[in-house]
Amino acid sequence: MGPVDIRPLTLLVGENSTGKSSFLAGLRFVNELFEIGANPSFNKDPYSLGSFKDIAHYRGGKAGRADQFSFALSMNISLRGNRSSNGPRTRNVDIQLTFREVESQPSISSILFTSNDYKAQINVRDKTQISFQTPGMNQPRLISEEVAAPIRRELSNINAVSFLLNDLPYMLYSEGVRRAPKPSRLPDRIIAEFNDIIRATISAFPRLVLAGAPVRTKPARTYDNIEAIPSPEGSHIPFLLARLKAFKAEEWNRLRERLVHPI
Repeated sequence: MGPVDIRPLTLLVGENSTGKSSFLAGLRFVNELFEIGANPSFNKDPYSLGSFKDIAHYRGGKAGRADQFSFALSMNISLRGNRSSNGPRTRNVDIQLTFREVESQPSISSILFTSNDYKAQINVRDKTQISFQTPGMNQPRLISEEVAAPIRRELSNINAVSFLLNDLPYMLYSEGVRRAPKPSRLPDRIIAEFNDIIRATISAFPRLVLAGAPVRTKPARTYDNIEAIPSPEGSHIPFLLARLKAFKAEEWNRLRERLVHPI
């Protein structure tokens, strides 16, 4: 599935097994990953994607099934009252999650967090390594050679990585203090700014995610002369929108503007 631009109202329409549920489950997963104790899973109601082999793409032939899969989220965050600016500033942040198979289940193998020249990565293999890179650094620097984190069970692995992800600002702060000439000195401006970016990203995720089952309607001819009778399936919505566009142009233009260019 290619990039999807998420708006205040985003409709996913497609045939069975085209990735609609996978997209929604992945979106909820990355959101809950930033909330400690949320236990993110690809098999939490109403979504049930199955084991790693059910999720990973099968390429056919000798290529077989992919040994990993990944998805990414790009978002804009607003920094307020940060150390390098006197007012609000917008930053683009990209988060990429990569999964591998552990005991038939998808297990996080890495998380890559980037914002312009700032980068942080959590690698979970035989040992857990956390590295970061800021403007002016030629190569990433390890925060710790090894961080204790269980990797043999899916849920333990994901919860541990979730904790490390939320603890990343504190680890960056400690690293800044540790590498300063004097222990009492605060981290330099660049480390402090990276800290602010990560904190703002974590705060940008909503703390409540409600997932609903897919809406499935019966096939219908689009030229049927129907009335706008409300139904749980939402079959009356196209009629309402068409009537709004035809007879109330000003309201239609306001609605369209809000959907295309949200505030």
